[in-house]
Amino acid sequence: FDSVGDEKEGMVPSDVIVTLVLEPHSRFVCAGDHLATEVNVNLHDAVLGHPMTVLGVDGRKLLLEPPRGCVLGNDTCFRCRGEGLPLTDNPAVRGDLFVKVH
Repeated sequence: FDSVGDEKEGMVPSDVIVTLVLEPHSRFVCAGDHLATEVNVNLHDAVLGHPMTVLGVDGRKLLLEPPRGCVLGNDTCFRCRGEGLPLTDNPAVRGDLFVKVH
């Protein structure tokens, strides 16, 4: 931020420099405006295709419902539209959350 730092009489205000260090999240991987996470499902629930819940980035519980009669295979991926990060140029719109089942 140019010329918004401390001001002293007779001197040009200094610049403010901000440095951000991003650390990996324990549950989510970021890919632009989208997020990805993984969930482990036991064999019984995978074979029967039971609904499951995952926590969204904001802490809400999201219900994942496999199509009727679906057997969940390893690496099955669900797409939760609008559950990712806010878009940079339009914060009212969010990216997607991809959930990979193991």
